[in-house]
Amino acid sequence: EWTIAERDGNAALEKRVPEGVAMAATEVIQGSSSAGTLLAEAWHAAFGKDPDPEEAYEKSIKAVEEAGVHVVTPKDSKSTLGKMISVMKGQKDWKLDLPTPDADVPVKMAEALWVGQERRHGGNGYRKPTQAEAEAAVLLTVPLVQWFTSGALVRRPGAPSA
Repeated sequence: EWTIAERDGNAALEKRVPEGVAMAATEVIQGSSSAGTLLAEAWHAAFGKDPDPEEAYEKSIKAVEEAGVHVVTPKDSKSTLGKMISVMKGQKDWKLDLPTPDADVPVKMAEALWVGQERRHGGNGYRKPTQAEAEAAVLLTVPLVQWFTSGALVRRPGAPSA
């Protein structure tokens, strides 16, 4: 059930996940600078010996913001994931290197991550995320961070910047 893993230069006891999933996360963490650091913290909070679902979910969102803000809203470096999603939905000209007619898959993924965190505002029936929700958030974050930092998710050529 447990394994020793190294995330962002630190060895720690972690809940075992499928080897390919762990390898993908490690690649993204190592290749994504500050977004990778946040993803490593989210991963440890979700899969570490003393899990903290709230921290895992929060750091997941921050990792996607860090990875995507300069891509989606280059003129607004303080943009939140919610604003990034709104901008991407309004632009409708994002593409992912997949042969699919449904090019808004990454936008839907980011939106699922965003709306799932009920903690970000008060007065909405506040509750902490469950462990399962935190793990899903972290696992959803891995491809989003990778797509933004690798250039796989971009606006179509000729699109004006936000």
